Amino acid sequence: VTDAIDGAYFELVSGIISGKTSAASTQSTTGTTYTVTASTWYRLRILPNSNATSITYYIYNEAGTVLWTNSLTTNIPVTTGQEMGVGTIATNAGTVATELLKIDYRVTI
Repeated sequence: VTDAIDGAYFELVSGIISGKTSAASTQSTTGTTYTVTASTWYRLRILPNSNATSITYYIYNEAGTVLWTNSLTTNIPVTTGQEMGVGTIATNAGTVATELLKIDYRVTI
């Protein structure tokens, strides 16, 4: 599996989440990360600013407290043909079936 060609998204690898942007397959990754705990509910939010020059990532706990935030200003897809949508991709590089995530709900504004 490869990174997205165009988009702003969270990447979770071995329990560590980072924010990423990608424009024409050139990616940027947030300078800090957040380590998640199994069997814990989190709310993740991706918020572009009004002129799409910055993407801010948030991770909240179940009570709504911000646990982590970081922003990116590079490799944000903004040209025609690089439109973003909402989606979820979860992959397992191993050979044993593994539960990767549970999604309770998703809101798109």
